[in-house]
Amino acid sequence: MKNYLGAVVATSLMGSFAVADIWYDPEGDIANVGDANLDMTSLEVTDDGTNVYVTLTVADLSADWGSYMLFIDLPGLENFGYGSGDNDNPWGRDVSG
Repeated sequence: MKNYLGAVVATSLMGSFAVADIWYDPEGDIANVGDANLDMTSLEVTDDGTNVYVTLTVADLSADWGSYMLFIDLPGLENFGYGSGDNDNPWGRDVSG
């Protein structure tokens, strides 16, 4: 019975395992002084083996707007008709990946 219970507990723990990475950015290091809603302070990326979750934290979200871009580079997918192979973005900003 003891071995069976240990196997059940170990299996249930392994089945709900998630991996996370968190990157931190200093507060107040943006060019747009006064736009704290654009000042990213951390980015957390987690996955559960099927889905990827991204959480972005900003210095102050009291403004009613914010525009953020996330570039994901998946090498080789352009060969299958996915993506442009370029760093396109919807606002035409001079951004490179």
